[in-house]
Amino acid sequence: MPYCIYCGEELSEDAKFCRKCGKQISNQTANMCPKCGTKMKKEIYSKALHPFAFNPLGHALGLIRYKERLVCPKCKHKKELE
Repeated sequence: MPYCIYCGEELSEDAKFCRKCGKQISNQTANMCPKCGTKMKKEIYSKALHPFAFNPLGHALGLIRYKERLVCPKCKHKKELE
């Protein structure tokens, strides 16, 4: 279940406003951890397309892709971003 980022109250899945503090929920839960309710941080990481890609030639040939994901600082849950 999502939690309000302003007061920490547990929210229903379809809530538009927090029932405790009254703040609008619109998209505040988009970056919240589904496991613990902590705000997730954006992280950029590299992913090799070939085992020998982590060298200058691998970078030049484009064998390394950089991707973004959200990581929870509290429980380390990860969510890939498209």
